[in-house]
Amino acid sequence: MPAGGEDTRPAAPLKNPLHRSHFTYLKTLVGMVFKQYDGLYFTTATVLHWYPLFEHDDFKEIIISALRYCVNEKRAEVWAFVIMNTHIHLVWRILDPFELMSVQTTLLRYTSKVFLSTLKDQNDLTTLDIFRVDKIDRKYQIWKREALSIEIFTDKVLRQKINYIHNNMNKKGFDDLKYKYSTASYYATGEKTWDFVK
Repeated sequence: MPAGGEDTRPAAPLKNPLHRSHFTYLKTLVGMVFKQYDGLYFTTATVLHWYPLFEHDDFKEIIISALRYCVNEKRAEVWAFVIMNTHIHLVWRILDPFELMSVQTTLLRYTSKVFLSTLKDQNDLTTLDIFRVDKIDRKYQIWKREALSIEIFTDKVLRQKINYIHNNMNKKGFDDLKYKYSTASYYATGEKTWDFVK
């Protein structure tokens, strides 16, 4: 990187054989972002204690339903996502007149309530005990406090964040393109697998 300057090196390509089509499709998205940059974020939310709550698909589906609600209610556009066992990553755009914190807080609070209700219905006392915090304002806590959100201003950062999202399974020795709870295959093939994704 030049001294005192910005790193102008291109973002690393997606590490799979379909990365060329991935970038062909991403180019279209980048053009859209230049016209509508306001409110675009990369967000990571992590389960308390890094507990693998999302090992089971029924809990992943709760997140899917919540994201679909945000889109249908015109609170946000979901550009890319992956749901891992212990955390989620999103690139999403918050729509006017809503703000990031209100949409993010609503999403996390709602999913927390449904997670807890599901665990109680399953009588899963062992898992419930993991999330018991006994604080003044709550008995249980599912998500770690202060989910990380970074605003996206450039196409370079957009590419980096989407690449990062779509390489999460690869880091664990699996194929991102075959993983259901991700937009990796959508970006690689252009075939939409989730109805709520931009």
